[in-house]
Amino acid sequence: MKRTDIYILPVVLVTAISCTGSSLRYGKDMPIFIDPESGDFSTKSLFEPDNFHTPGNTLRVYDKFTLGDASTMHINGDEATCDGTNWNFGSPKYWTKTGTHSFTAYAAKNISDGTLIAPDGSGTPATVYDEADESLTVGPWTITSESQFDFIYGHHTRKMTETNPYRPVPLQMKHLLCALQFNFVNLIPDDDVVFKSFLLEGIYRQGTAVIAKESLPAITLENNTGTAFEKSADRSILYNETYNIFADTGKAGADGYMLAWPHPNDRFSDIKGVLTYTQKGISATKEIDFTVAETNNWRAGYRYVYNLYLHDNKITFEVKVLPWIVDDVIIDG
Repeated sequence: MKRTDIYILPVVLVTAISCTGSSLRYGKDMPIFIDPESGDFSTKSLFEPDNFHTPGNTLRVYDKFTLGDASTMHINGDEATCDGTNWNFGSPKYWTKTGTHSFTAYAAKNISDGTLIAPDGSGTPATVYDEADESLTVGPWTITSESQFDFIYGHHTRKMTETNPYRPVPLQMKHLLCALQFNFVNLIPDDDVVFKSFLLEGIYRQGTAVIAKESLPAITLENNTGTAFEKSADRSILYNETYNIFADTGKAGADGYMLAWPHPNDRFSDIKGVLTYTQKGISATKEIDFTVAETNNWRAGYRYVYNLYLHDNKITFEVKVLPWIVDDVIIDG
C-alpha cells in the first residue's frame, strides 16, 4: 500500500479592522505614529519654554476610518504621550492597507500646569468629539487667571493610496485662544511712581467653541460683565522701566500673557482697563478705552501686547500684534 503523509501547516490569520472586513492589518511593522511638529510649522505652547514637544504632554487622538460608504472609529480618544522624542500610545495602533484615515487630536494634558481633560471629555475645559461630523465641542468654558489652559488642536487626512502612506501623522496644531500682555511704562523722570492696581473689564469670559475639520472654530461668547483679570501690588516703577502687570499672576507665567477667548469686532466694544497708581504720593486712577485703537479684535493664535505709557500725568497706549511664534534669525556678514 502506498503511504500518504499529511502535513498540517500553521495558518497565520490577519485581523480585520475595517467595518467591512476587506481591509487587513499589516501587523506590527506598520504602527501609526503621531508627530504634532512635522507640519508646515512647529507649535510653541504658551506654557512651554521651547515647544509643545515636551515630555509628559498628552494628545487625545481620534481616527475615523472610512472604506467605501462605511466608517468606524479606528482610534477612539486614545492618549498619545510625549516621552521627549516620540508620541506613544498606551497600546500600538496600526495602519490599514486601504481606505482613508481622518485624524482629529487635541492637547488633553499640558505638563506645565497639570491640566487633564478626561477620556469622557470632562474637565476644564470640557471637550467632546462628534463622530458624525468629526467636530470638537469645547466648553462652556469660563476663562479666568486660574483657568489658563492653552487649548491646541489639529487635523490630518490620510488616504492609503498616497505615496508613503505609513509616514507619521503630521498634525499641524492650532491655538484656539489668543494671548494678552499688559505693560506699565513710566516715562516721567525723577518721579516716585508706584503701581497700585489694574483691572481688565468688558471681556467675554465664558464661551463655547465648535471646531469643525475644514473651517475656523465657531465660537459663542457670553458674560462680559465685571472684571476679567486684575492685579494689585505696591510696585515702584523707575523712570523708563517696563512693568509686566500680569507676570506670575494666577496661572500666567513669567511672560505675563493671559489667555482669552478670541473677540471679533462685534464683541470688542466694551473692553477697557482701569489703572491706579500714585505719583509723588498722590493717587490717580485712569480709565483706558482699548476700543479706540485700530486693533479692534483679537484673533485665535495671536498675541497682543499693550504698552501703557505714563507721561505728563496722562496715559497713552500702543498695541503690538504678534504671531504665536517669533523666529529671530541672525545672519553673519
